[in-house]
Amino acid sequence: MMAMLKILLAMSLLVWAMVPAKAADRAQIAEFMAVTGFDVALESMRLSARDAPEMLGLDADDFGLSWSRLADRIFEPEALKSDALDILDKALTQDALAHATGFYGSELGQKLV
Repeated sequence: MMAMLKILLAMSLLVWAMVPAKAADRAQIAEFMAVTGFDVALESMRLSARDAPEMLGLDADDFGLSWSRLADRIFEPEALKSDALDILDKALTQDALAHATGFYGSELGQKLV
């Protein structure tokens, strides 16, 4: 009976160790995105897409009559931010987020950003 209890306890500890750490809070992820400038980069994607014809030396009409409107819809900043929050929420643990936010919030981290 005691051996069975020890085996059960060992298996419980093993399963507990394999469970990932609690996911990070979305508000903290949004703060991380602001500290790193990731939120600004998302808006930059939309602006770059709108300017794609001009970057290629073409007229926006060469890409289609509604190119700017299409780029605004596809690269809508709030939708991109929501998608980024979803992805980071699944990928970051609370500890990793705290470490990254602390680093990028530091003087050195801000210089790198």
